[in-house]
Amino acid sequence: MIGRLSGNGGYVARCLERLAKMELSCEEARLDLARSGAFEVEDAFNAIDRGAKGYIVARDIEDFLAEQRLPVSRDDIAELVRGYGAGLDQLRLTHFRSIILTRDSALHRGTVSPRRGAVLDARVREALSRVLLRECDFAREKHR
Repeated sequence: MIGRLSGNGGYVARCLERLAKMELSCEEARLDLARSGAFEVEDAFNAIDRGAKGYIVARDIEDFLAEQRLPVSRDDIAELVRGYGAGLDQLRLTHFRSIILTRDSALHRGTVSPRRGAVLDARVREALSRVLLRECDFAREKHR
């Protein structure tokens, strides 16, 4: 049905298929993160939140990914933050939870306050970086 609606050789269908594959890739990265060891949402949030502001801005994500030697464009990161941050230029813990937890996670429904002081191990940092990279790619592709 999508192919009939799209005209021009199924352009819309191809776009939707590409977006679906990217979302699946993001979900696979989230699953890897969940399996990466002693992973805690609050610890990941705090590792990215420079200055313990209680929220994350695009620069925080850019710095975190740069530490992992994974450069991403500022525009892609800003798009990610705006997309998940309800149009704001910052991510609160609830927004961040939506990025990094699997879509069926019970933690999406919970309310947890950020803790301070925990350190992420290397496997968790790497898995978290992959989620953020894939989400940035997805955010860019959605707005092409």
